[in-house]
Amino acid sequence: MSGVYTPCGAEAPSGWLWCSPHSTSMSTTRWAMVSFPEAVRRGFTRASDWRGRSSRAEYWWFALFALLCWIPLITLALILDSPFVLLGWVGLWFFLLGTFVRRMHDCGRSGWWWFFGLVPLAGPVTILVFTCQRGDLGSNRYGPPADAQIPLAVPVNTW
Repeated sequence: MSGVYTPCGAEAPSGWLWCSPHSTSMSTTRWAMVSFPEAVRRGFTRASDWRGRSSRAEYWWFALFALLCWIPLITLALILDSPFVLLGWVGLWFFLLGTFVRRMHDCGRSGWWWFFGLVPLAGPVTILVFTCQRGDLGSNRYGPPADAQIPLAVPVNTW
């Protein structure tokens, strides 16, 4: 879907919402953020896909899902005193790792940055900063932006 564009810095007609980060034009087209269910679906279906990119929303929605699953798994492991429950935790970690690698690709970084996260203090802080950064706006060596295929047309004068 396409929107209506005018140069950034020009007088914005009523209802024009924002200046597109992908160009120098003001637009009524917005990009849809991936939803929680879609992020979970992608996290599981693309677990072993180490290519491509994952948006911030996709990564953080799936990380929230993993956290919500890990809490009962760890609680169950402590209550049952069974290491087998932790296998579910390790399995979920594998899915999150795939999403993390694609998130790093979205920022133009290699997935090998995961190992830097093992460095005490500096590693987790650096990884947190990297995962919170906006991804590259255009295509990078890992492909086009993660959600470039999901335009959401916003009619003029609706907000």
